[in-house]
Amino acid sequence: METFYGVGTELNIGRSFFFLSEGYLNFGPFGVFATMFAWGLFFGAVHAFMRGSNREPGAIMLYALTTAFIYRGIAGDFSSMFVGLPEQSLSAALLGIWIANKADKKPLWVKNSR
Repeated sequence: METFYGVGTELNIGRSFFFLSEGYLNFGPFGVFATMFAWGLFFGAVHAFMRGSNREPGAIMLYALTTAFIYRGIAGDFSSMFVGLPEQSLSAALLGIWIANKADKKPLWVKNSR
């Protein structure tokens, strides 16, 4: 931090870096490759989830929200992707999917009559 912002700046003031800069600041040149590898694993898992979902509308929505959030993750640090994404986008979507699935099922007290 002192290299980029000078001596006398507080370390905990919420400066925003490029997402690969965080890896470099914390772990040096190896951290850049480790960050790229971690993001690749994460988005590879998201892509595999999408391919295995059989075009379910809820899965498509979760995939779209996750990939749309990448711009906020790149502008911030690692925690913005793994804390901000579930908090700001996925929690409301998962709640909506859960409510929609509950509405499709009949309550237990309604008997199936034929």
